[in-house]
Amino acid sequence: MTASGPVPERGPLLAIEGVVKRFGGHTALDRVSLSVSAGEIIALAGENGAGKSTLMAICSGALTPDAGVLRWDGQAVRFNGTADAHRAGIAIVHQEPQVVGSLSVAENLVLGQMPRRSGGLVDWPGVERAAAEALARVRLVLPIHAPIASLGPGVRQLVAIARAVHGGARLLILDEPTSSLALDDAHRLASIVREIAAQGTAVIYISHRIEELRLLAQRLIVLRDGRVTLDAPLASVEPKDFWAALSGGAEEMTGSVRAGATVVERPQALLEVERLQRRNRLRDVSLQMAPGEIVGIAGLVGSGRSRLLHTIFGAEQADGGAIRVRVGAHLREIRGIDEAIAAGVGFVPEDRRRQGLVLGASIADNIALAIPEDAVSRGLLRPRRIMEAARAAVNRLRISARGPAQPVIELSGGNQQKVLLARWLRPGTRVLLLDEPTRGVDVVAKAEIHQFLREAASNGMGLLVASSDLPELLSLCDRIYVMRAGAVAGEVPAAEADATRLLTMASAAAA
Repeated sequence: MTASGPVPERGPLLAIEGVVKRFGGHTALDRVSLSVSAGEIIALAGENGAGKSTLMAICSGALTPDAGVLRWDGQAVRFNGTADAHRAGIAIVHQEPQVVGSLSVAENLVLGQMPRRSGGLVDWPGVERAAAEALARVRLVLPIHAPIASLGPGVRQLVAIARAVHGGARLLILDEPTSSLALDDAHRLASIVREIAAQGTAVIYISHRIEELRLLAQRLIVLRDGRVTLDAPLASVEPKDFWAALSGGAEEMTGSVRAGATVVERPQALLEVERLQRRNRLRDVSLQMAPGEIVGIAGLVGSGRSRLLHTIFGAEQADGGAIRVRVGAHLREIRGIDEAIAAGVGFVPEDRRRQGLVLGASIADNIALAIPEDAVSRGLLRPRRIMEAARAAVNRLRISARGPAQPVIELSGGNQQKVLLARWLRPGTRVLLLDEPTRGVDVVAKAEIHQFLREAASNGMGLLVASSDLPELLSLCDRIYVMRAGAVAGEVPAAEADATRLLTMASAAAA
């Protein structure tokens, strides 16, 4: 760590001043400023892609800013990696805490700072003493000899926090700490966070649950598109101000952008999801979708939107419930990816580069990953048919490319997304699941993608769209299910909805 300048007698423990971070042509953080003082709890909110993770990576030394200044205890600093930030007293506890399941609670509490005797042997009595001290510091009582894998996710989260505090953390960053916790564990966590702050530790608490934040934080900071859109005492923030900062302003919250959405009668269900369970991440989720219908899934980060789509497609296994797709006159139950694809279910995941596309392969090869029947003859691929289908898709979806043989990695984000859509926007696809279908594309590509989806619905395809872009859901969908904490919090016709109503349902906050 390099530092310069005098240390003031009082002031913020951490001050971020005009920080900018770019990745290629994308600006992830645009002149972001915020501060947190010793003993203060500040809440940080923002949808996926808002810049929260990038900002926390800079605070914890994982990334360096391209411009702007970080001040630690009043001194301008530049951390040379996470170890440097950790030595300064900055600790981050991620949504999935970094614990070793095969080790005991005590061993996890002293991970990285194991007491040793001369000669390098582990001082086991010292381990037990240190573990007891770490738990006492946050007023926790746990079986220190039990393997941590035998305990619930709430306990693992609390152990990671106790370890950070025991390691001397002066600033503790908690990333969506209650997203996978049961209610009693969440209450225990809140009590511990207040205790930590009372001892002088600064806390940055990342969450979207405003009713949870009101019980903890003194100040609320909201990020959107890499910029601070709200920084105010939490007690003074009205729900409408929070929603406006989160979703882009009142002009985007009217719900008046509904023109052009598909209007359908409600015939027999094309897709049925009945009481779907997935550990503690999906809880009794039920929904239906008709042919030609576009149905939205709204919800804050960690609400279960993406997990629901992955489970319907079979990429994650359900622990209970049923998923059925109508094939002809009958509903066919699907339990895995092969069965889903055979029933005509397609999936466009949120992260197209890591989950959807083979970047080094051609446009044609990527489209052919969901192979149409006429591209196979006697078990062998027919390259000419594949190229013909890809060429037609390039023209139909207006993909800007030299031709179907061009590698996907050379395309813009919008054109890469069109390639992924082309894989499924074809005869044979009955149900298309889309997770953030226009994230990271320009406004022209976004409008084109919406047009393609409406055309698919008009031809009888059912589309289930999960998105954090509420204006997108309001303009595109017929109905919208709202998820919260892995369960369906409600269902509304898009024509009767607006962003304020959806966000209030998603957070269970009083309007």
